[in-house]
Amino acid sequence: MADAVLLTGFINQAIAQTRTLARSLYRVELEANGLMAALDELARNTSKMRKISCDFHCEEPILVHDHSVATHLYRIAQGGIDNAIKHDKASAISVVLSRFDGKTVLSIRDNGTGMTEAPGDRKGMGLHIMRYRAQALGASFTIGPGESSLRPTEAAPW
Repeated sequence: MADAVLLTGFINQAIAQTRTLARSLYRVELEANGLMAALDELARNTSKMRKISCDFHCEEPILVHDHSVATHLYRIAQGGIDNAIKHDKASAISVVLSRFDGKTVLSIRDNGTGMTEAPGDRKGMGLHIMRYRAQALGASFTIGPGESSLRPTEAAPW
């Protein structure tokens, strides 16, 4: 009987993780406010599934009308969260979407250990993909202690 209860718990956990994975693959909604809603849901799901503190902050509405741009920004945030958990051992993460000097800024801040090696020395694809997505948007991608940021290099239409 104890084995059946344990097995049921594993099955329920696998179902929950599968749902989270499926949600992470969906496209960002086409409405202009879809990015804000998607990032908020990403943070809430991360908190629930990973059992850490993850929140989303956006002090003023930032509307992204280009679906491709919104999807790139969402995937960059997703990669930043994953890196903070896997590599930096973060227990608290904040996703921040803001405006600075008329430009949209996406930042991922965490309380993790920080990067122990130079970003180019990592063997995984995560940072490379995030940097590629930033370049596709005409944005700069920076990583520093406790934060990674994405900023348009010029006044981007997003």
